[in-house]
Amino acid sequence: MAASPLIRPLEPEDAPGMHALLTGALAARAGTTPFDPPALAAARVASTPTADVHRFGRFDLGRLVGFVALEPRAGSRTRHVAGVRLVSEPHLAAPLLDVALDLAWRWLNIDRVEIDLLASDPLVEWLQQLPRPFRAELRRPAHRVTPTGLEASVHLGCLREGFDPPAPCGPVPAWPARRPRQDGLVVRVATPADATVFAATMREPEVRWGTLQVASGTDARWRARLHHTERDQGVVFVAELGGGVVGSAGLHPEPFPAHRAAMLGMGIAAAAQGCGVGRALLIEVIGAARWLGLGRIGLEVYPDNLRAIALYSSFGFRPEGVRRAAAWRDGEVVDSMGMGLLL
Repeated sequence: MAASPLIRPLEPEDAPGMHALLTGALAARAGTTPFDPPALAAARVASTPTADVHRFGRFDLGRLVGFVALEPRAGSRTRHVAGVRLVSEPHLAAPLLDVALDLAWRWLNIDRVEIDLLASDPLVEWLQQLPRPFRAELRRPAHRVTPTGLEASVHLGCLREGFDPPAPCGPVPAWPARRPRQDGLVVRVATPADATVFAATMREPEVRWGTLQVASGTDARWRARLHHTERDQGVVFVAELGGGVVGSAGLHPEPFPAHRAAMLGMGIAAAAQGCGVGRALLIEVIGAARWLGLGRIGLEVYPDNLRAIALYSSFGFRPEGVRRAAAWRDGEVVDSMGMGLLL
């Protein structure tokens, strides 16, 4: 009779086994390379005891043959969501995923789990055939680099049984009527000195409605974020009108294995909406992306934010799917729509 596979939390001494797994045949599907140093695997395992990441490995005859990581999202409005990283052949994956989902559903108050995979990964089909199936929600073309070239990625999501939030019914903000572009509108690169204006703008109810911001954002937090963006080689622009900052837009690079890709974030003060600020910011952002040699810009937007969707579409962004129950907004759980622009 075959022995049951051993599933247990990963320990620092498991680093060599993880390194062998991540630099072997599963490297491309795992988002790693055959050249990753052993220290990188050791760092991943060393982070396991933190409250933010939960990693379990499957051991057959003492050898690590797969692992799963469950990582609850850090955002204040997305704490009901957790990401899953599953590195395994499909025929070995079920016990690993069961452990992660049991932890998410029964112990961590998680309502939604999600996973990103190469479109060609056999786990994509396997996940959609489970008794409680994952649903393929987003498809991002030319998103990830592999040894054979660029491939699409697929984002899959699964909701906890019994978690079926109703469609949003809260009021949509009364946006200002569209106006001609205002004279004196200037777009420039942001600096940490802009943190105070960033914090005030992002606390506005109309801005929070269309973003993931919260009313508790402080000057110090935004100053740290602007420093962080500079360190990670991102770029943030601000729009000035009448001598004051009225909006911002930033490019935030996606880590490997995403290929020359960045995510876009944008926020505009309520009083300055409808007069060309968003269009001016997008012109600068897309120009910067091309100058930096990026191949793709991605973003997420709420499906009922029709004005923003129309703006992004006018620049060539195309819908890539909808993430169900992605965030809390004004007392409701709402979906988000992914959009992408290939440059």
